[in-house]
Amino acid sequence: MKSWELQFSKYLKRYKQWSTLKPLEIKEIRRAYNLSQKSFAQMLKISVRTLQNYEIGHRIPPSTSCALFNFAKEHPKIFSKSIKGNNKKFHQ
Repeated sequence: MKSWELQFSKYLKRYKQWSTLKPLEIKEIRRAYNLSQKSFAQMLKISVRTLQNYEIGHRIPPSTSCALFNFAKEHPKIFSKSIKGNNKKFHQ
C-alpha cells in the first residue's frame, strides 16, 4: 500500500460524513493540480469516464469519492508524489 493510500484510509475513518461535491468543485480540485482529466483520473485510480461524469454533473459522486477528492485537495504533496506510481486500482 502506497503512503497516500494509507493516509487516505486513516482520513476516511476520521471523517465518515461527506457532503456531495458540486461538479465545479471537482473540476477546481483537478485544475489545482494542473492535470488533464486523464492524468487526474490516473492519479486517483478512477476511470476517466467516471471523472468526466462527476465534472459535468451526470453522476453524483458517492461519499467515498467526495472524501477522496477532498483528501486530494487538502494533501497535494502526498498525491503529487504518487502521480508516477503504479497502475493498481485503489478506488473504483
